[in-house]
Amino acid sequence: YQGKFYQHQVLLAYRVDQNEQFGYHGTWNASWGYAFDSGILVSASYGTAFKAPTFNELYFPDFGNGTLTSEKSETYEVGVSGQHFGWRWALNGYLTYIEDMISYDSQLFVPNNLSSVRIMGLEAIVGGQLYGFDVQVNYSALNPKSMDSESFGHILPRRAQQVFHLDIDRQLEALSLGTSLNVEGRRFDDLQNSRRIDGFVTWDLRAEYQLFEQLTVQGAVNNILNTQYQTASGYNTPGVNVFFNIRYAPNL
Repeated sequence: YQGKFYQHQVLLAYRVDQNEQFGYHGTWNASWGYAFDSGILVSASYGTAFKAPTFNELYFPDFGNGTLTSEKSETYEVGVSGQHFGWRWALNGYLTYIEDMISYDSQLFVPNNLSSVRIMGLEAIVGGQLYGFDVQVNYSALNPKSMDSESFGHILPRRAQQVFHLDIDRQLEALSLGTSLNVEGRRFDDLQNSRRIDGFVTWDLRAEYQLFEQLTVQGAVNNILNTQYQTASGYNTPGVNVFFNIRYAPNL
């Protein structure tokens, strides 16, 4: 259900999952917002979730763990957003509690359940036009911690605690040019936080040209700095890579 009453906005949802292995699970969420005459919107929401282990997490040879149970979580979120002088902005904070979180256990070399997890996060977004350029900036700060008795207070593995993203685009008639800068802070590869993975910076370029109404040529150069980085220990990511694409969209 989604409704709007005067300056109030309300959303309610309910869902039921039937899983042959993990049974019935009902989840729901509710959110409320209030739009001020000044163009500012404040909001609050609460939601629950259910996640069953994947087939690979359960049964993949030499990787799966057949004893896994499903995740259950609840999330609280508050936010404020607005649009002023052609710029839009938003600031959101959230708190998530997860029971039996499925996470890779580097000591067992298989996925395993963490009895309790708490994730706190803050997101900030600013976007608008500057001298004809479309600009959007995103920043996320994350505090994902285990509340399990054996690893209490440790940072969850393979999650950057700080992420910054900048997009700049310019439309010049049939030609579109853009660039993205992505900065991610350090993370840990294991729940014991003994193996640190350094942060990194990547820079991408992209272009698009509309030859005809239905035909567009696209190109991208990703990781132009040729940054050598990992998000999981032992798994390298691509260096400089180039993509070309022709898109044809006929009018039917």
